[in-house]
Amino acid sequence: MRFKIIFFLLSFLVGSCFLLLSYAQGCKNPELRKKVKQVAQAQKVGENELLSIIAHESGCHYYVIAWNLPRKPKTAQSKFFNSLNEAKSFAQSLINSKKYRVDVGIGQINHEAHIRPKG
Repeated sequence: MRFKIIFFLLSFLVGSCFLLLSYAQGCKNPELRKKVKQVAQAQKVGENELLSIIAHESGCHYYVIAWNLPRKPKTAQSKFFNSLNEAKSFAQSLINSKKYRVDVGIGQINHEAHIRPKG
């Protein structure tokens, strides 16, 4: 029994490491990787961990908006845009409707966190 538990834990750890690295490798954009490296160093976090979060949340796309009805995650939808202005306009229309929870940008930050984008 003890062997099965240890084997399970080791398998989980190895799988988790592989998953993190594969997510991080999905972000190929050199400009994005440079910015992530700068942020990771400034915030004293691992670059691959930050890239993994970005890859998971937005697929490394800058202009993505996701939304869902509050407390109903099965209603989740997302849309990718080609420009910041398109994404901002769409997100603002969802927010103004006061029906949805809206996640914005590469890290999919929830609009209710009151974080204002720089660009």
